[in-house]
Amino acid sequence: MSDIDVIEQLYRRGEYSSAESEAIRILDNLRESHSDDAPVCTEAIELACKFCDIGDAGRSVRAVQISQQLFEANRDLFVQKYGEISYHYNLGNVFSALGEVEKRSHGFRYVPEHSTSLTEAKRHFWRSYKLLRDKGKKEWPQLLINLANALSNSSRIAEAMLLYDRARQIAPEIVQSHSARAVSLEWLNQVSHSYSLKMLAEIYQGYSDAAALADSGDPRRNTFEMRCSSVRETIERHGTSIAAVIAEDNIDNREFDELSEYRKFSLRNGLFLSEHGIYCWCNGARRDDLTIPTKQKSVSGSFVPRLELLLNRLKSEFSLARHLYCQAIQEIEENDAVDAQSCFTELENDECIGISIESARAAFRICFGILDKIALGICELYGVVNKSENLYFERFWKQDKDRWELLNAHPNPGLMGLYSIATDLNRHNGEWGTLKQWRNSLEHGILAVTHTDHSDDPYGTFNHASQIFTIEREKFLSLTSELLRMTRSAIYCFVWTTRTEALHEDFDGPAVTIQLAPKE
Repeated sequence: MSDIDVIEQLYRRGEYSSAESEAIRILDNLRESHSDDAPVCTEAIELACKFCDIGDAGRSVRAVQISQQLFEANRDLFVQKYGEISYHYNLGNVFSALGEVEKRSHGFRYVPEHSTSLTEAKRHFWRSYKLLRDKGKKEWPQLLINLANALSNSSRIAEAMLLYDRARQIAPEIVQSHSARAVSLEWLNQVSHSYSLKMLAEIYQGYSDAAALADSGDPRRNTFEMRCSSVRETIERHGTSIAAVIAEDNIDNREFDELSEYRKFSLRNGLFLSEHGIYCWCNGARRDDLTIPTKQKSVSGSFVPRLELLLNRLKSEFSLARHLYCQAIQEIEENDAVDAQSCFTELENDECIGISIESARAAFRICFGILDKIALGICELYGVVNKSENLYFERFWKQDKDRWELLNAHPNPGLMGLYSIATDLNRHNGEWGTLKQWRNSLEHGILAVTHTDHSDDPYGTFNHASQIFTIEREKFLSLTSELLRMTRSAIYCFVWTTRTEALHEDFDGPAVTIQLAPKE
């Protein structure tokens, strides 16, 4: 039996401390046979993976930190042997494990400054995800699950749900795709301070599917079955049953088939602002009915009506961005009619011009406008508005030291989610910082969208001295879709942040209840 097999056996028996000690002994022996502190060898890479697993399961910061050191010291060998996609995936696992260990510590709070490990985890998972997509390779279901976990732990549950669903569709046999989704829905219940019978049924179904797939010797199986029993009892206390909720959902699915193609598209792509729509595509999720008060609770605070006014603005602008995006990717006769009225000079540079691509560009710009308004809303909520300051969502957090300290004085999962999105969009080190560069180019320079990646430009039209970027149409539409989902997630987090603060008992003011007026 190899040394690695010994560690694996100890790990599987749950003897994490012994597994860590054995791994350290083996690592010390490897280091003695090399001059460097971190030996460059295949065994070191295998040990790095084991240290990560042990640290995660055994809640050992030391084990996870050793794993990180080994991965980073052996980066070139790892990339050469397994590829950059796998490297970032594994490093994402390391920081995710570190984040889990930190989250279980007594000093952890849901504030932006405590999100460093989670931020690094999602950054590496995003890098792996983007590399996989750019290389045209099949999606890795485990990468989707782990990325979803990192986003969910950062309270970006709306984005996480879409990734869990994709993983379940690709590999329904993976236990974690069902159990992690159920855990994320339980977290949604806490973050949003709301629930529905359908949410409870989805949680039950997730644990039930996970229990059915788990091996008989899997220690998680008993946990899944206990969670099923607990959720079933909760549903029964509401005077109904799992079977009744599922039967009602089947009726909703038949109603879904009768919706317009636009509404079906929006539901399937996670583009409605409905808390029900985070976990269900049924007819009941077809409206942008997100509000700061919930059906279960009214909220108090003089700031609530002002921020509900802002939310109305966010929903209105998002609905336009969603409509424009849909118009851009679908064949719509009205687009042809409008394009027929415009004449463009043929420059033979393959640029996309016309109402469809302008619709996508407009949707892209609107998203950043929404995000900047959310920054204004956060400053309004916490009383740190500076009227002379131009607020930009991705970088307003740390521009003022007093503001940063105040935001970290209020534990709030929704606020942590907003900060997580902002770190993604940061132009300097965010994995989606390119989107901000494109936004600036759309507003102040030239962003040319072309039909193909390899466009001829015989007249040198793209050789401007000013800021200019070129991007292929399908990639631009795909990334606009990502930005829309990120923006949607930010709107949810803004609502949950405000709702959490409004539910604090020390706020005075009249109770605010729901009064929606849908515009058909």
